[in-house]
Amino acid sequence: MLNYLVFTELVLIGLFGGLANYTVNMAKGHIQCNFLTYLSGAFTATLASLGAIVMAAIGVMQSGAVDLGSPTLFVLMFSSGYICDNTANRAPTP
Repeated sequence: MLNYLVFTELVLIGLFGGLANYTVNMAKGHIQCNFLTYLSGAFTATLASLGAIVMAAIGVMQSGAVDLGSPTLFVLMFSSGYICDNTANRAPTP
């Protein structure tokens, strides 16, 4: 049971990194749509980003170095989510 909770927390941290990427791009003016349009407009890109975040969480779980109190782990998953979303996900074209 604990492994599922740890995995869920790692994925949520990664998704938070993806949300931060959206916020930064919105603040810079690169994206003019709302968050739901951003996610649903390029659905395959969103799935690719989510899949990469899940794979990063699985990689962390397989390494065995899962200490949820570790700031290094938080930064690793947050930056994984940020980078995966920045690379895979794009704003929908009008």
